[in-house]
Parts: sequence; structure tokens; C-alpha cells
Amino acid sequence: MRLMAVVTSIGLAAAAIAVIPPSTALPDPGELSFAGPGFTVRVNQVPFAMQVLNTAGQPVLTQVPSNGGPRLVKNEAQKPLGVTPSEWLFPTRYTPFTFTVGTSSTTPFLISPLWVGDLWEASSCGMQYAATGVLSTRPLPQGLELTLSTDDPSGRTLGVTLSEDSGRLRVSVVPSSTQGIVSMGDSFASPTGERFAGFGGLHNGLDQHGAASPTGCRRPTSAPGRWHRCSMS
Repeated sequence: MRLMAVVTSIGLAAAAIAVIPPSTALPDPGELSFAGPGFTVRVNQVPFAMQVLNTAGQPVLTQVPSNGGPRLVKNEAQKPLGVTPSEWLFPTRYTPFTFTVGTSSTTPFLISPLWVGDLWEASSCGMQYAATGVLSTRPLPQGLELTLSTDDPSGRTLGVTLSEDSGRLRVSVVPSSTQGIVSMGDSFASPTGERFAGFGGLHNGLDQHGAASPTGCRRPTSAPGRWHRCSMS
């Protein structure tokens, strides 16, 4: 198995992989659960982690339990982005529901005053915090709402909503304050042979499993707008 950290953002995203043992049931005396058609979510309260099981009770997606504390992160993409590898200057923090407070920048390749192409460069820097435990729960008609503590010294919390949507599990994570947050992410176990394709703007190969390659996505428009950086490794 491998460990996968996926980050999506208010402007920024990242992902990374490291080797870990195969998924097993999450141990916790204060476990919570939420069941939907075809799936069951088990929630380990402290340290916080979630696990999704199929109808046979087998884990199909397992978060990595919280470990370590807040960490400085800095990632820089070399030019041109999508061809040369990114430089990850600090180790990835594998833990559930991370968020980075700091700064980020993206620069697209300018084609004309009205059109832009792929990202030319991207970078981010800041302190990364994460969910640590369950503070409270509230049942919903088709789901479960959790309030999570974090290791952010400002006291910031995360509101997590687990819900069933047409037979699919929907997970929503919203911080109590978005001030200064440039990215949010998650970490989960990934099988060695799992493929990660797409991510637009990459020209170094199709399967990006094991790569550290930022890429960009932007809403279609004829005028330059804000890019959302995504990356994985």
C-alpha cells in the first residue's frame, strides 16, 4: 500500500505518496459510524481518521490517522510547469484534513491579452495544520455532521458533513475561518498499482502515481482569471 496526500484549495492543491502497510480496521474505543446504500463510514474520534467500507465490510478508502504536529511547508514548481519536476522542499505531512496558512502564487503562460495557456510556474509556503479529534456530532436527515478540533493555535475548527447523494458518499469540509488559508487537503492509503491520470497541462506522462507535478485548472473564460493549482506525488 502507499500513502496519498491530496490537497485541493482556495487557490492551491498538492499530493504525495509514501509506502505504508495494507489497510486494516481503524482501532478506537469511541468509534462513530454512518451507513449509506453500499457503504459504511467508520470514524475514529481521537486521533481523527475515517475509513469507508463496502457492503462486504472491506476497507475501500482509509485516511491516515493524525501524526506529528504543525509543519512548515514550501513547494516550488520549476519552469516550464508540467515538464520539469517540482521541488518539494519539506516532507509531506500525512494526516487527515490538512490546511495550509500562508501564501501561494500561480503564473500562467500568457498567449495574448485575452487568452492564457498552461501554468508556467506555481509555488506555496506556510504552516500546515490538521484535524486532531472529534469535538461534537449532529445527526442529519441523510448524513452526519462533525465538528473537528485542529492543531492550529488560533483555535480554528473544521466542520465535516458526511452525506449520501444518489448512492454515493459526499464529504464536505469547511473551516470555521478561511482567513489566510491557501490550501486544504487529505491523506489516504493508495494501492501500489493504482493509476492517477489527467491533471491537465502535464506533458511528462499519463500516470502521475509517484510524481510531484503541479498543474493548473481554470474556469473557461476569454479573460485571464485566477488559476487553481493542483499537484500530486
